[in-house]
Amino acid sequence: MDVNIFPNVGKDNGVATHVIIVKRHSRFRLVNQDTGGIVNVQAIGDSYKKIDVFTAHSYYADEQLTDYGKKANARLLRNAKQAKRVICVSKYVRDFLVSNGVDKWKTVVIENPVDIVYLDTIKPSKLNLPKTFTLFVGDKEVKRPGMFIELARSFPNDNFVAVGLPKGMNAPKNVTVLSKLSRPELLSVIRSCSIFVLLSKRESCPYALLEAMTMGKACIASRFAGQQEIIQNTKNGYTFLPDNLDNLCKAYTYAKDTPINGRWYVEKYHDARIQVPKIDSVYSPPKVSVITYVHCSKDNNRLPLLLEAIRSVQAQKFDSYEHVIVDDGSTIDLRGEILRLKDHHIKYYYKPNTGIIETTETFNLGFLRCQGEYCIILPSDDLHMTNTMGRLSSYLDAHRNVISVVSNYIDQRFKDGVLRKESKVIRNEGSIKNELLKTNSVNAVGCMFRRNALRYIEMPPDDTGFASDYDLWIKLSEVGPFVRIPDCLIKYRAFANATRFKTQKDMDYRRACIARIIARAKRRRGLR
Repeated sequence: MDVNIFPNVGKDNGVATHVIIVKRHSRFRLVNQDTGGIVNVQAIGDSYKKIDVFTAHSYYADEQLTDYGKKANARLLRNAKQAKRVICVSKYVRDFLVSNGVDKWKTVVIENPVDIVYLDTIKPSKLNLPKTFTLFVGDKEVKRPGMFIELARSFPNDNFVAVGLPKGMNAPKNVTVLSKLSRPELLSVIRSCSIFVLLSKRESCPYALLEAMTMGKACIASRFAGQQEIIQNTKNGYTFLPDNLDNLCKAYTYAKDTPINGRWYVEKYHDARIQVPKIDSVYSPPKVSVITYVHCSKDNNRLPLLLEAIRSVQAQKFDSYEHVIVDDGSTIDLRGEILRLKDHHIKYYYKPNTGIIETTETFNLGFLRCQGEYCIILPSDDLHMTNTMGRLSSYLDAHRNVISVVSNYIDQRFKDGVLRKESKVIRNEGSIKNELLKTNSVNAVGCMFRRNALRYIEMPPDDTGFASDYDLWIKLSEVGPFVRIPDCLIKYRAFANATRFKTQKDMDYRRACIARIIARAKRRRGLR
């Protein structure tokens, strides 16, 4: 990553920062820059009702609640409720959304990024300013310019500078009033000041405050809303009770006598080199796609097993994944059950029931719907272990020539819902390309492969039946190295009502499918 994360972003505001980040992700489209947020849809032609990511910057409150403010808030909430993911620049913004009906589980708080490298290049202002002064920025009443004037009057021997005071406001002689400045000019004035004051009652994640802290200025902010998430009184600055002039004067005196440099806080929590990758991760495709096929009914008791499988994925300390669940015509409300899990990683797809014996439609659909760099199948009655995704994906990361990697597993046999037998299944590690021509030695739940390898093969045809995974493994082994590692990373669970227990007719059909798969593989390789 370059040192300067986003070109010239230091000259722009927070919204512009997010716009620059969004434009880096070509599969997303910025469709509307709205009051309080940014709306993005995934592809041109999508309806605005299909919002992938919504970035919420602020909302209108208290004295801001004009008719326009109410309409803007309504628009903010509508977009946030429709979005799949909501980026909030502060907990203050998130709390507002959640208290107004937005699902907390789909929100993520990523505080505004600050381009410290750019700010370090800012030189002091060349304007005719006092040698030491306290700076205030804001031309709207919500910024509390009147309170700033009262502060200046309380300390007549000190110098103050105000950028953009409202017209008609009388300032005392110790206040230098500047007209509205360009962003580079404003940053130069911030570089020149001794103390920076933010007097507004409600802010979400104020950039000017963060920039002043980055430049090592003593900062004062009201003890409320998003600014109190940034300023920790006496640790990285000073706070005062909103609209309380006496309390503000005390904080100002402390800042003069004992100035506190809050740069460390910005470096730790707002550095663009840390925050931008967090924002990128929301837009970037997941590292791993977990694919689960399922058919749930009142009779097959599949739902509790599926929920166990999902929890085994959630329990891993690995966040860059999506869980694609293909519902093959369940006769219960599986969609409702999935929604109740409130997990943004899960992508649910329903299709009419076709089964898995005579068609590969369901099997292939899972791969058409996934977006991860790597894919792994998790049958609805099996389990991942504590580091399945992390271990397999890190192996593929470290071995760029390897197409597929499979682990060993723990075999569990159940009868009447009770575990009757458990054993570790350990097979030889290394390449298994030739081994696959003899038998399907790959347990699907423990195999991870590169999704882009699918472009080099024909997906399993219908006549491979429910041996379609075997057809996939053989073809992938022909694209590149297919290796086994010694780790046991999955629990393969066999239940009496599982799809892997079939009638004799089904098993005969499976053997015929396997024979066709092997025969075709030998022809492709020029073998008899």
